[in-house]
Amino acid sequence: HERLAAFLETLPAGFRYAVEVRNKSWVTPELLDLLRERRVALCLLDLAYMPHPADLADDLDLVTADFVYARLIGDRKKLDALTDSFDRVVLDQRPRLARWADLLNGLSDAVDEIFTYANNHYAGHGPATAAELRALVEGKEPPGKPPKVPDTGELPF
Repeated sequence: HERLAAFLETLPAGFRYAVEVRNKSWVTPELLDLLRERRVALCLLDLAYMPHPADLADDLDLVTADFVYARLIGDRKKLDALTDSFDRVVLDQRPRLARWADLLNGLSDAVDEIFTYANNHYAGHGPATAAELRALVEGKEPPGKPPKVPDTGELPF
């Protein structure tokens, strides 16, 4: 944490920052306190080998700044095995997106803004994923129907 603290001290004033952590053992109360002291957001991410942020929120206060920054990254290997074109949703992520919607709605009172970005490797088409999440956050029926994906007996992640 000392190296991160020293780095954060060098950042120019007048901007908002987020730190993306891709090692689940690093998401600790100590890290969150460090980020909170400097008003730096913890990037909430949905990545194959990281716990879903909703699971982290069961034990940790994930709000460390006046905004939330979230990235729906997905599983590149899994999506690349399903498609080589990112023109439509090919992996039904609706259950995960529903968890995101609940989490984001729960965090909305604690922050001024929420920024959420969806990668094409999350479900196959980033814009459609973003539209689906927005509808779920707003309590509306998501556009379109979830795609039919062959049942391989595996979970999406």
